[in-house]
Amino acid sequence: PGAEMPETGSVALADSSRIDDSRFETQIAKERFGVIVDHHLEHPAVNGDCFSYIRTCGAASTLGWYLLRELKIEIPQHVAELTAVGIFSDTERLTSPATTHDDRQAFVEAMEQSGQELIDECFNYALPERYLEIERDMLETIDVVNHVRVVHAPELLREDEGDYLSIVADRLRRVDGAHTIVVWGVCGEWVRASVRSRSKELDLTAFIESIFGKKNGGSKHGSGGARYRLPPQMVPTPASAPKLIQSLQEITKEHLQAALGAPERKRPAKTDKTAP
Repeated sequence: PGAEMPETGSVALADSSRIDDSRFETQIAKERFGVIVDHHLEHPAVNGDCFSYIRTCGAASTLGWYLLRELKIEIPQHVAELTAVGIFSDTERLTSPATTHDDRQAFVEAMEQSGQELIDECFNYALPERYLEIERDMLETIDVVNHVRVVHAPELLREDEGDYLSIVADRLRRVDGAHTIVVWGVCGEWVRASVRSRSKELDLTAFIESIFGKKNGGSKHGSGGARYRLPPQMVPTPASAPKLIQSLQEITKEHLQAALGAPERKRPAKTDKTAP
């Protein structure tokens, strides 16, 4: 989407209050921002004409819903459906500790104008068998450093397969033995990561940026991620990807150890359960 941003005109920013967000292909002049709706509580320095609606809740879609209600306009069904999906997703199906009464109320109101089928399609969609291959290979790479479990894709993924990283991260977050999960991979010309944490002491955004670079990531309420585009000369082919991934794995470990100040601990070697 960043590549499709027009070079002129006003910009509305939702679910982020970073006007230098790394998802923008090019820097956008702060004077162009007209509306910012976000729940990350980062107050950007923008022009005086910008309307910033930034407050604590579980989902940016909740704030968008209440803004539409304040405007007293008829809300189309597709907008209500997208709002419901946004709230359900951002609050992790209304289970996140950050979920507020406003989130629950907005979700109920939006669902009254929505079809149940869309929610089912968005959250219970079938994954291809290729996902099982990717997950199996990723689980073979597990390392643990000071209660942080690190997993990566050992082969080149397609750009659209980058969403699988978050699925693996969500699954591993429920496994004991680590308070934080880092799942990363090379997806086309991008390096992407999904990070989850149960630690209340860890500054997750700072932690993510210390590993993947300043302004390349962010987080909210224990969930975060990062991504950055590889330089053209580094974009791998399937044949060259293993060497690049090995190099990135070493860099990631170094950054992680520096962030945690702890030695690396390898996953215990597998035992042969068939041995006598």
